[in-house]
Amino acid sequence: MNLKILLQTLLLSVFVSFSLGAQRLDHALGQMLIRVEPDANLRAFTEEMQRFKGENTQFRMLREISEPMNIWLATFDHTVINENDFLSYVSKQKAVETAQFNHLVKLRSTTPNDPQFPQQWQYINDGSNGGVVGADIDADLAWDISTGGLTANGDTIVVCIVDGGFDLNHEDWGDNLWVNHAEIPDNGIDDDNNGFIDDYYGWNTGTQNDDVMGSPFHGTAVAGIVGAQGDNGIGVAGVNWNVKLMLVVGGTGVESEVIEAYS
Repeated sequence: MNLKILLQTLLLSVFVSFSLGAQRLDHALGQMLIRVEPDANLRAFTEEMQRFKGENTQFRMLREISEPMNIWLATFDHTVINENDFLSYVSKQKAVETAQFNHLVKLRSTTPNDPQFPQQWQYINDGSNGGVVGADIDADLAWDISTGGLTANGDTIVVCIVDGGFDLNHEDWGDNLWVNHAEIPDNGIDDDNNGFIDDYYGWNTGTQNDDVMGSPFHGTAVAGIVGAQGDNGIGVAGVNWNVKLMLVVGGTGVESEVIEAYS
């Protein structure tokens, strides 16, 4: 191989690598999130979207992922049409309020790498380890009034945590984990008719069941800050000592499952 051919080969390799990097995938191929107009005829809309530029799109309104916001997850065959052109076309339909791709998402967890960060006190800062006295959330003053449990009207306080997964066996939950008492676990029936089958421990929008274990590190920490059982002589205390934590896993990394988790 002479020098000219070698240089051409190297340049081609660099170009291909650059092109692949520039086209890094940011959404689930063949999927859209569509917010439809309240009076939209979904059957007619779906039929109209079956063909685009002479190609069969295999367009489907897969399921409604948020009833309050009227958002649907739609799928189509991305191998036969240009995704961007088709998205633009869908967005212009009378039945559509707005449409976008089903983007990929990832869990955000920003913490400093300072070696003494674990020793910082966010609840009651007494100035230890160089902290500023009183630079905290004054949790002790709030606990003088209430440590959770019931509202003024006698309703159980429930906090929904949407995250990547939870350790159900952690010793510091006490009895603070919410369960759906209207649902009989693992019987394959939607006992409470809320649209979710066997949602006893919570819900996982990725697996469409109540397996909320997932990747438990981050979710367990967040839920613990909210409601690790306090004054029980174990581990740490949450902001709420007595609360019911409803656990929801926000899916496998696409926007549709995150939206569904909040709905």
